[in-house]
Amino acid sequence: MAQSNYFPEMLGWLLGVAGLSYLINSFALLLAPTLATAIFPGILMPAFVGELSVSVWMIVKGVNLERWEHRAAPSHAREAIRSRG
Repeated sequence: MAQSNYFPEMLGWLLGVAGLSYLINSFALLLAPTLATAIFPGILMPAFVGELSVSVWMIVKGVNLERWEHRAAPSHAREAIRSRG
């Protein structure tokens, strides 16, 4: 998502940090449950911020439609040629 050019790069990095926090929380639950209970509210805060940012961005701004159509057009053209031939 950080390199897609459909969204701002910062949103991609925020989601990457969110995924890392989910991973840390899951490993802590499996390997050290007492540690997991101690870090639980704070470790998921980056996930909350990242996912909320993407949700708000999608509601307010959406995807860059011009870039989406530019990237999608060549693939649709190739599919049309293949289906005819």
